[in-house]
Amino acid sequence: MGRYQVNAVSVADLGYLLGSPARSHAAGAMTWAMRGRRDGRAGVKACVPTICDTYLRLTYPLQRPWMVCLAYIGNDVPLRRVCVNGHQRKVPGPCHMHDYVPMTGEETAQAVTTFSTCPPHTRAQDVPYKDMFTAFATLCGVDLTGLQWTDPPELTGGDQMNTQTLRDSYLDAVASHIDVTETPNGLVVWTPLFYSDGDGVVLSVYRNGQGWLVTDEGSTLSHLADCGVNIESPAFTQAWNDLAYPTGFSPGGTEGTIEAWCDEASLGDVIHNVATASVRAEGLAFMRDARGGRRPFSATVRERTRYLLAGIAFTSRGLARGNGMIPLGSGRSKKVTETITRSGRLVAALQALGGQTKETREQAHEHCYTIYSQSTLPQEHRLAIVGNPDVWDKGILREAQSIANVVRYRNPRDLDTALGDLIEAYPPMNEELALTVC
Repeated sequence: MGRYQVNAVSVADLGYLLGSPARSHAAGAMTWAMRGRRDGRAGVKACVPTICDTYLRLTYPLQRPWMVCLAYIGNDVPLRRVCVNGHQRKVPGPCHMHDYVPMTGEETAQAVTTFSTCPPHTRAQDVPYKDMFTAFATLCGVDLTGLQWTDPPELTGGDQMNTQTLRDSYLDAVASHIDVTETPNGLVVWTPLFYSDGDGVVLSVYRNGQGWLVTDEGSTLSHLADCGVNIESPAFTQAWNDLAYPTGFSPGGTEGTIEAWCDEASLGDVIHNVATASVRAEGLAFMRDARGGRRPFSATVRERTRYLLAGIAFTSRGLARGNGMIPLGSGRSKKVTETITRSGRLVAALQALGGQTKETREQAHEHCYTIYSQSTLPQEHRLAIVGNPDVWDKGILREAQSIANVVRYRNPRDLDTALGDLIEAYPPMNEELALTVC
């Protein structure tokens, strides 16, 4: 069986179609699209009525714009193809041509010595696409007089993406998640990296001697403990040392933390190294020797909130899950456990505060306090969901109440009640519409 349909066109019709002088005519405008490769097409009115749906096509991969393929398509088969800078085992040289063989459905291959080409690694802006297309149309017996040629988007800038544009786009995305807060003891850095449950990696930077100490203050290890990982097992210890302290990374001396000392010149690099080491080490949450099967409290809150938001009490009021971002007074936004919106407007934020130890509870509180104390959202709409509240320090809970609506979570009904009270301010959408009409 041939590569293409057998006898899609007759030998006589194919010879007449491709022969000289040009008897077929291109019409309309050249159109460009992405179909895995950059793909430009021009419709052709063929001189043979039995050959339908005819068009000329020029394609190339965006990363290798010098590798150009041209094809004359008719009756759903390529009647003639030319490959520039392609690889052909039987035909040497930078350019070769294939012709469709009706009786077998296969193609012939032969070198093309007179054709517009370009060297490999030529930039898209310097590849003579129009000259190639014109030369190919001549080989196919197609008159281009009626064609409105347009250059590929890479040449016009309409769909341009160069290295500087991509670099700037990526840096803008990273910068949008970075924030630095000054504290009495040093600096807090909100990095653009996140743990698997959506919480951000937050680092502390302290002056230390003639340099700086960058540390996660044990938050990664605490996060793993809250996930139920057996952090005392030999397997965990080995994995922790490999991931949290990778080769070439000089950690600090505090056990259970991911930290490093550096001078001012290398501070940026070390912040990045500590943050990425934290994300790598957090992958140990999926180790199989988990102890107790505990889930992060944030996952419990997130799951219950989404369950409630799917209910009629919330959907009838137009309340829906948001993007998890809460605006700050500075104009920036920070990620929280969950958000609730109405008609695209943020109406509530939820931040889970969990922890199995005093240290992890204090870290959860500091994280929540830093975000909520800078938020523009009204305090009563900033919910701090405190897991296992009876073990929390009362002083910490009082401090949390100064910036948030504290919900003491002992069972799911506590969150249900808090959100139920919150939504009373929002009537069902049909009632609101009726009042508007009246």
